[in-house]
Amino acid sequence: MITLWTTGSTLAAPIGLPLSGPLVSALGARGGLLLSAALTLLLVPFAAKGLLGPRRVA
Repeated sequence: MITLWTTGSTLAAPIGLPLSGPLVSALGARGGLLLSAALTLLLVPFAAKGLLGPRRVA
């Protein structure tokens, strides 16, 4: 699981950083934070499903 997390972070950083600059420039600091908060809230059900879903025993 740690390897999967590290791989995701390693791939997300080079993609997210170039996209975030123009986005924050267009929306401003407050708009960028509000967009980030909204996206985080939209992802909560998926995280909850993953955390609270049925457990598989290996």
